[in-house]
Amino acid sequence: MPTVTAQIERSHVERLSETVQKRLAAGRSSAEEGLRVEDVAGLEGRLSADEWQCLHFLVQFMPQVDVARLSLGYLMEHVQYSLKAREEFPWAKEVPWEVFLNDVLPYAYFDEPRESWRPVLYSHASKVLSVHPPSPSSLRAAAQLLNEYIWSTWEPPIVFVADRTPAVMSPLDVIEARNASCTGLSILIASACRSVGIPARVAGIPIWNTPAGGNHNWLEIWADGQWQFTGAHEYTPKGLDRGWFFPYPISTSQPGAGNHSIYATTFKPGGQGHDASAVFPVSWDWSVTYVHGVERTKWYLSLCPKEVVSGEGEVMAEGSRNDGGGAAEVVER
Repeated sequence: MPTVTAQIERSHVERLSETVQKRLAAGRSSAEEGLRVEDVAGLEGRLSADEWQCLHFLVQFMPQVDVARLSLGYLMEHVQYSLKAREEFPWAKEVPWEVFLNDVLPYAYFDEPRESWRPVLYSHASKVLSVHPPSPSSLRAAAQLLNEYIWSTWEPPIVFVADRTPAVMSPLDVIEARNASCTGLSILIASACRSVGIPARVAGIPIWNTPAGGNHNWLEIWADGQWQFTGAHEYTPKGLDRGWFFPYPISTSQPGAGNHSIYATTFKPGGQGHDASAVFPVSWDWSVTYVHGVERTKWYLSLCPKEVVSGEGEVMAEGSRNDGGGAAEVVER
């Protein structure tokens, strides 16, 4: 006859969705590693309703490779810091719950090392916003301030160096190296935004549809009910939806063209309100097929002046970033 404890544990497990139970059961590589059904289910009665929903969301949509290698404590750190930021910062309270779950709570974007970055970036981002209070106190203003000042909160400051992916990509790796190329910088600023309750994700194109090719990644933030873009470590007082890569070579991208299309990362397959793509193509390791993406090409093209989309007036902006450090042609990883 099962014990009372066993009956309680079974009851908790039954409250987990069937999908989550199967993922946990399939993901473990050994008895010592990864997430166990019993451990996750056993937390239900000890967590708030919001904490439980956050944990369930992460486990349901996390890459299967992470089920086998991440700990429950690691996930709960992200859950608790995310909810702390949602309570603490005024703009965070206004973010719809489904956007919070998909674009504030998650711990990763691509295949970067899984690290305990949130406490570090919460501390640094909070200090930036304390020294430079957003005026008005808005999500958009806070994101702009972080992109302007977060890099210099370390000494020496974090700077751009071409072709550093995948060697330097995770937030803590970037902080240690004090440099990164576009992917690492984008991951760091997106993570800094998330640490203070700002929905953020990484967008990019696997290969520019230009003779020189090359890839590029940048930042998208959710503000005023829609996604908007800016270059990582490329603050401009002119605001969002600007960057050296816009309108050209973004104007050369092609909807539904795979490597020549523009994507944004999403933790949950399908994302929020855009064309779904099964995979965000990872140009530094084509074997990585577990990064969910939404295709954003049509949206970006809709912002481009017609003469640029048609092939006229294709001019690279000053300050472009590339592997060679000269004229902007091959964009770094």
